Amino acid sequence: MRKIVLSVVLFVLISFGYSSAAADSTSSVNITLKTYLESNTVPKNREVVYHVELSWKGDLDRFHILGVNEPSVSNLQIRGSGSSNKFFIDNDGNPLSIKRITYYFLPKELGMAYIDGLVIRYEDTVRGEVETLTAQRLQVSITDPVADNSSAASIGVIIFWIVLALFLATVAFFVYRYYQRRDSAAQVETAIEKTLEDESLEKLRGIDEDKNMKYSEKVQAMSALLNHYFAQKFDMEGLIEYKDVEEKLKSLSIQERLLNKIKEFMEQALLAKFAAKDVSESDYQLYYDTLEDTFRQMNEIESKTEEEE
Repeated sequence: MRKIVLSVVLFVLISFGYSSAAADSTSSVNITLKTYLESNTVPKNREVVYHVELSWKGDLDRFHILGVNEPSVSNLQIRGSGSSNKFFIDNDGNPLSIKRITYYFLPKELGMAYIDGLVIRYEDTVRGEVETLTAQRLQVSITDPVADNSSAASIGVIIFWIVLALFLATVAFFVYRYYQRRDSAAQVETAIEKTLEDESLEKLRGIDEDKNMKYSEKVQAMSALLNHYFAQKFDMEGLIEYKDVEEKLKSLSIQERLLNKIKEFMEQALLAKFAAKDVSESDYQLYYDTLEDTFRQMNEIESKTEEEE
């Protein structure tokens, strides 16, 4: 009879030991250990994510985790780990605490990979006791690698930026061409609209702005400019005197006052040239105004003539 009782006790002990090794354990004060994988099948170029979760009813500081050894693995290489704590009130109004530890593994080869059971030591801060929990061994199947979406996404991003750059370059080119053509058209229009009088006025201002010329030199340059203008305007050659253009100017209805000024300028310019006569600032300014008025009135006359035609 005694041998039968011992056999039954031994059988119960063996059965209990086998059960503890095969499943996560729970302590006598309702702290629960759960381990699980995010996926039991993982491609070789993806990560195996392994969670260790401890939960109990009560505040977070009720249990103090003394240490969690890194799990022993087969056909895996650890990449890193992290932990988090969570406290909330369940549906029954009881406080519930959860501590989670997560491990990240990289597969080595195709086939089966294993994560051995963990032994976790913790202290019950209320009772002052130290106990252990044991996790079960888990397995995961490592399959063929899958297409890397990040590479495809990177290629897509590169293509997008290339297309965008080409688009912006095209827009910039057409904008550049638009302004180039507009400027060219404006230059052509300006060239077409610029009259002989306009060109003469620009040259007259250039003479006036030359700081290196004396007044007598400026008067000689102005005389040459007026001579060139009359030669172009009335198809004449050589040195032109006032008597050569008097009738032509009168036929254009030039004001009598201005005709007298033109005559005086042309005579004084010849005198200054051949007699080396000095020119005062006031005389120079008078001559400048005379030529400026001449070119402007001639320009107005030409504009009216074109409008009448």
